Amino acid sequence: MNKLKFLAVGCLVFTLAACGERNANGENEENVYPLPSPEEECMNYLGDFLDSRAGSVADGAHIVALKSNNGFNAEVDSMFSIGLPVNETNVLPRMGIYRDPISGGTLVFSETDASQDTIHPVAAVAMRIVYHAWETNECVPQKVDKRVVHDRGNGILTFYRMVCHCDDHPDGYPEYCPIVAYVYPDRDSLMTSTGYAESRRIYRFEK
Repeated sequence: MNKLKFLAVGCLVFTLAACGERNANGENEENVYPLPSPEEECMNYLGDFLDSRAGSVADGAHIVALKSNNGFNAEVDSMFSIGLPVNETNVLPRMGIYRDPISGGTLVFSETDASQDTIHPVAAVAMRIVYHAWETNECVPQKVDKRVVHDRGNGILTFYRMVCHCDDHPDGYPEYCPIVAYVYPDRDSLMTSTGYAESRRIYRFEK
């Protein structure tokens, strides 16, 4: 009998511990996650668009003019903006290192073999960058994110990698990074955006 009481008490303690403390809404604290900030929502919206069927084929002028109108968050709709210019003629980046002097993040462009890629990228890029306005040089990742460059025209670039080489997608399909880049006409600088004004950063070519 004592063993049964011990087991019953033990089960009750385990159950209470598993449930965790509840907040004012009656939710378990351990299951409550902070909602994305409006800035993070802007970046998510941009990423979702680039990964969509329409976004994967959109040209530079279309991407730069993109507006958010999801009807879910008015603050995000009003804040969302790519905010990059476009060139009258197309410009591609130089091969080499572009660096953000504020964060120390880098975009390193190099030649790539595009023969097996149905999108035909114009270059490869090794990225070590920060995305948000509040991120500093301490936030620059140690790991390099390797992508290839999709030339959208008018000096606008997006970055992707091919994923899911399977029966339904034998050539794979592109997974885009939630960032858009503009190449200045002299090709000595790039400006990047993740979907809101404060996120824009300038990367300068290291000669």
